[in-house]
Amino acid sequence: MNRLTFILIAAAIATGSQAQNTGPSYAQYLTAQALAHHPEVLAVTMHVTPPGSATNVIIASNIAPLGKAADQDDLRVIQSQQTLVEVTHAGDRLAVELPLLDASRRTVGALAVQLAYQPGADRNALTASATKVRDELARRISHVANLIEPASYDARVPMNSYGQQLVDELMAAHPEIQILALHANVPKTTDNVIVASNIGRFGKKGDEDDLRLIRTEQPNLEINSEGNRFEAELVLRDVSGTNIGAVGVVFGYQPGDDKIKLQRRAEQVQAALGRRITNSGNLFEPVPYVANPPSAPVAQRLVDATLAKHPELLILALHVQPPATSDFVIIASNIGRIGKKADDDDMGVIRTEKSLLEVNEAGNRFEVEVVLRDQAGKNIGAVSLVFAYQPGTDREVLRRAGERIRDEIRDQIPSLNALFQPA
Repeated sequence: MNRLTFILIAAAIATGSQAQNTGPSYAQYLTAQALAHHPEVLAVTMHVTPPGSATNVIIASNIAPLGKAADQDDLRVIQSQQTLVEVTHAGDRLAVELPLLDASRRTVGALAVQLAYQPGADRNALTASATKVRDELARRISHVANLIEPASYDARVPMNSYGQQLVDELMAAHPEIQILALHANVPKTTDNVIVASNIGRFGKKGDEDDLRLIRTEQPNLEINSEGNRFEAELVLRDVSGTNIGAVGVVFGYQPGDDKIKLQRRAEQVQAALGRRITNSGNLFEPVPYVANPPSAPVAQRLVDATLAKHPELLILALHVQPPATSDFVIIASNIGRIGKKADDDDMGVIRTEKSLLEVNEAGNRFEVEVVLRDQAGKNIGAVSLVFAYQPGTDREVLRRAGERIRDEIRDQIPSLNALFQPA
C-alpha cells in the first residue's frame, strides 16, 4: 500500500508538469529551501494525505523515504492540533512535530523538524525555531494539492528571479496578503506563465481568465469556492505603464468584508510593482545578477528615497566602483540588476564627465546619464535617470531635471565608502 501511494504521488507530479519539468515536487522544493535558509535545522519531513488518497504519507523529507505511511504520533499531531516535542533515541536531536498549515492557516498535514540538541538546552527556544519554520512554510502553501504539484513547470523560468525577489519583498511587507503571483511572457515568446509567486508553480501557463485579463485589462475579482479568500487579478505594468502581464493578489476573506477596500489594497501592490519593473524580461533576470554582488544598503536607501520624492522618475541607477574591486557596476537601482557591469556608454560618462542623453527604441523614455560626485565634488561614478518621453518633449528641460536630482543625491554622499555602510 505504501509503495502504491508513492507511485500515485509520482504520477500526480508527472501529470501536472509540462514536458520541460524534471525537477522535484513543490513540497520537496520547500523542504530544501527551509534547510538552506535555516542552518540550525537538521531535518524536515512533511506528512500529508495526497488528494484522492486515504493514506497520510511522507511527501517530502531529507531523511525519510517518500511514500512511508504516517505513524500514530504523526496522525495524533494532525488530529489534536497539538505540538509533539521529544528527544530522539540518540539524544543529540530535538524532534518537534507540528500541524502543517497553508496560507489560510488550514491544517494540511504534519511537519516534523529536527534540531541539534544537548542535555540542558532550552527546549522552548528550539520549539519556537521549529514553529518559525512551519509558519514560513505556511506562507508558501496554497492548499494540499499545491504540495504535490511540480515546483517547476518550465525550465525556461528561473526559480530565483528578480520577479521572485519582488514577490518575496512584498509578501514580507504585507502579511495580510496570502498569495501573490506574477504572470508574464517568457522572453521572445508568446508563452504567458507564472514567473514568480509565493506558492511555486514556476512556469505554469496562464489560464483563460489570466489571458482574458491581459487582453481586456478588466480586473478579475472573485471569492473562492470555500468563501475564505478574495482574489483581485489586475494588469501587471512596467515603469512606463505598459501592460506586461497580470498580477494576482489574494487576501483572507470573511462574509461582509469590504471587497472594494481589498481591491484597492491589491491596486497598491500593483502600483508598487510598477515602480520596480523596466520590462517583462526584467522579471526573468537571475538573482543574484552576478556572483557575489556588492551590498550597498545606504546607496539603495538613497535610490528609494529619491524615487519617492520624485514620482516623475521612472528609473534610477547608480554605477559605482565598489572598494577593492576593478569594475564599475550597478550598486543600487529600482529595477534590480545589482552587480551588472557598466557598459561602454556608462564608462564614457565616467571617463569624460560628459552627459549622455538618449531616447529609447520605443520612443517613450528619455535617459539622462551624468557623472556622479560625492559632497567634495569627486567623480565616483555615474547615475542614470530615466523620464517618461513623448515626441516633442523638451529634452533640455529633462536634462536639467536630471542634473538637479543628481545634485540632490550628491549632497547626501559624504564619500564613496559611505554608500556601502549598513543602512
